Amino acid sequence: MDKLLIEMLDRIFQGLKCKKISEEELDQGVEKALKMYREFFPEICLDKLRSQVKDYIHEIMYVAHPVGSILHDNKIKPSEWWKDEGLQWNHYRAFESVLTHLPLEVRNTLDKDTDKILSHLPNPKSNDFFSILGLVVGFVQMGKTTSYTGVINKAIDCGYDIVLILAGLTNDLRDQTQKRIEESVIGINTNSQTKIGVGPLLESANDVVASTTRNITRVINNEKVIVSSGDFDREKIGSVVYKQGKKYIFVIKKSPGNLTAFSDWVKNQVFYDQEVNKATGVSLLMIDDESDHASPNTAINDMSSTNRHIRSCINLFCKHVYIGYTATAFANILIPASENGKNHFNQLPDLFPKDFIFLLEPPSNYMGPSEFFESPLSARAVTPYIRFLTDSWEDVTDEESRLVTLPASLKSAVLYFLTTGALRNLRKGLKKHHSMLIHVDPYKPTHKSIRSHVAEYVEHLRKVTTGEKKDASVWKDLYALYQDIIRTSSAISSRMHYNPSVLFDVSFSYSEVKEEFINYVNSLDTDGDYKVKIMEINSDSDDKLKYDEHPEGLNVIAVGGYVLSRGFTLEGLVVSYFRRVTPQIDTLLQACRWNGFHDEYRDLIRVYTTKELYNLFCTTTNITSNLAEQFREMAKNKKTPEEFGLTILDIQAHAIDKNGRKKKLRPTSANKMRNAKRISIDTDSFEGEALDISTFMLNDNAQIERLNDTKMIINNLGLNQMEVTDDDGAYYWRHANPLIVADYLEKFPSCSLARMKQPRKVSAFIRKQVQLGKLDGIDIAIVSLKRNGGQKIELAEEVVVNSAKRKYVDYYEADNIIEVSGGHTFTPRHISYGLSKEEIDIVEADSNKSFKSSSTPNLTQTMDVRERRNAGMLLIYFYSPDALNEGLKEKNCNKKITEPYVALSLVLPGTPSSPQKVYANSVFLKNYLENIAKGYYKKKGESACQ
Repeated sequence: MDKLLIEMLDRIFQGLKCKKISEEELDQGVEKALKMYREFFPEICLDKLRSQVKDYIHEIMYVAHPVGSILHDNKIKPSEWWKDEGLQWNHYRAFESVLTHLPLEVRNTLDKDTDKILSHLPNPKSNDFFSILGLVVGFVQMGKTTSYTGVINKAIDCGYDIVLILAGLTNDLRDQTQKRIEESVIGINTNSQTKIGVGPLLESANDVVASTTRNITRVINNEKVIVSSGDFDREKIGSVVYKQGKKYIFVIKKSPGNLTAFSDWVKNQVFYDQEVNKATGVSLLMIDDESDHASPNTAINDMSSTNRHIRSCINLFCKHVYIGYTATAFANILIPASENGKNHFNQLPDLFPKDFIFLLEPPSNYMGPSEFFESPLSARAVTPYIRFLTDSWEDVTDEESRLVTLPASLKSAVLYFLTTGALRNLRKGLKKHHSMLIHVDPYKPTHKSIRSHVAEYVEHLRKVTTGEKKDASVWKDLYALYQDIIRTSSAISSRMHYNPSVLFDVSFSYSEVKEEFINYVNSLDTDGDYKVKIMEINSDSDDKLKYDEHPEGLNVIAVGGYVLSRGFTLEGLVVSYFRRVTPQIDTLLQACRWNGFHDEYRDLIRVYTTKELYNLFCTTTNITSNLAEQFREMAKNKKTPEEFGLTILDIQAHAIDKNGRKKKLRPTSANKMRNAKRISIDTDSFEGEALDISTFMLNDNAQIERLNDTKMIINNLGLNQMEVTDDDGAYYWRHANPLIVADYLEKFPSCSLARMKQPRKVSAFIRKQVQLGKLDGIDIAIVSLKRNGGQKIELAEEVVVNSAKRKYVDYYEADNIIEVSGGHTFTPRHISYGLSKEEIDIVEADSNKSFKSSSTPNLTQTMDVRERRNAGMLLIYFYSPDALNEGLKEKNCNKKITEPYVALSLVLPGTPSSPQKVYANSVFLKNYLENIAKGYYKKKGESACQ
């Protein structure tokens, strides 16, 4: 479908709020769009177009996309300062107009996300100097390039003068980024000097100067060779001359030589003040793509070369913004934060994202790590995209890791790729490119041998399909794959929570698929070569994956390693054959090139890998999700990256290399982890432990809110469900809805000394346990002390409690915190509240103790009974203000409490977990040690990461 029709559909269905429309409204909207479209193209056949339009609505416009979370410095108040300037988004709106292939909701979120990022960038036209260091984090293949091109366009509209994009370490990656920038920002093909992308939509495409170009290639001996690099080097310093009012875009490799050339260019321009050795009249926006790769400092007592040159380039400008982009932020958060704002190493700022971190949230149609790898193999069934490799690679390779014969698993994967190529041809109107990835290891001799054997096998298939050879096993395997596709497509369709109405077309008969398979394997391109290419992609090979040079679609089996991992996009990737073993989480995750958006052929995606690698991917997915959740938590708490410490889970897992040696899984390379510390901390699992809130910030108004929350929980529980204990010691609800407790805890303020430090996290944990079926109910009791009770508190017409007299109080003046009874809340006798008579009999019989005596059953014995019905326990107490004041008086504290304080004790079923080992960044470690010094919790142990 063309751009005009897509824009018509966007306008019509944006007004109808298409997520909630009926099929009748859908049909009406489609007919309205087609009628408008036919006015422009009266000869068009609407019958053929109608089904394509409805598929577009179902598969594209039903996508939801949450706005990202930003963590920032509270001292820098976010401000949409550009509104005061009356700016128009000329460049951004042109950019937005070329994104019609994206779902409407995704475009809307992109606009909001780029606004959020820009709101933490200063106005470049102000007279103030500024230094901003930020980080944007998204998942692999999720659209980070689209995000930063959006930011660049808005920055240009706002007046940023120079944009420097660090685009990977290889010529191919730099050239790939150069083309994206030309289409999305500059608007001119720098080789042909013709307008492309945003070019025709800009009032003036000459206000942005392309300071770098595409690589120039020539065909030499039938091979395409780079004869001139478009990168910026010393020879090109004099060819770019700054003119005031123009905006300059540089796309360079992340290498010391190119960075030095850029620095020398800056020093030779009119805006550079030689006396202060700074560029004073212009502003710099530096975008560091894959900022965890090569950019962090890996030297011990100095700066590594690339790191030094990046920091030097930033430091040349009095007005500079550095934004790193990455999917694997482990190395970035482990960069040491400057102490008290001081910089080391000759005052060059390090690259810790001190000012903000922005977490890009994925749209609902994104296929990421959690879609492919939900949980370890031992815990749950494997996702339908995975096919396990059971053969041994060592059995088919020689001593130098070269392939000797093609293993059965790789034959099956290649045959499946060709089968899906045939099926995609039968499904009309699908995306053109069709790719397969073979990633076994990073060694080039392995790539060469794999390419050779795969080419031989594909040639064998061609001869079988033309009748030149006989091989019945091919047709037997083809039929088995055909049946597997039919079975799997429905399973994958049912997983599409964002649009369950999508049904993938698998209505083709086996004979139709077989016929198209024969055609596909033997089809030729316009050059007379076979359409399906087998390419070796590494620095030694002349093969290049240039999708833009194949307008009819590139069909390729790509064999490679390093080049086909970080930053590289394989268009139309359907099949991945993956055996690469590495102990580094960031390397493993970056190799997941199968992540991304595959709406039209989602059901055909397959990842062929080993069980061991599947479990490693599940583990890394868990670690990544945990870090993303910390980003969200930091955003909720409105903390800066210099205030909120971050950790990376140290899950005791190992990668086993091809020689059978175990290598411990680690977040990133050892030289990027020198500033991390491996420590043990309390985990976010709250099973089996008594979590008390008997420690409070001294704030009467907050306790009035807690009192009202307690009245609300009684209202939600219902007086008709309430029971009273035989001794009138408590009002209780047996096996109440856990989500009521989750809502109750959500509003409780956190207190650093409390045994339940973060009620919000406990609330989230309860919700998760409910989803997993591990928590069916919680016994809730509001305790009323009949003997020695304090002031009466009326919670409802039938609920009047006597507050507890607790006067054993500690007061921490520096933090304005009051701790009651050593931070412990519940009384052992009260843990029986909510148990039935039969359950009480069981506990007393098993423990040989009575709840009515001074020696009561312990918590573990009582919770054993509750675990049989998946139930927890919540006790709610009210502390008498008079008693608390007596305790404060004894501590020579003249503070006065006027309201009863609400205390809690919560126990959830399960076994208490041991402390979790984590790698802590410098901010977390600083906070951790300070809390130990204050006595907030005991030191669990730490060790340096080597």
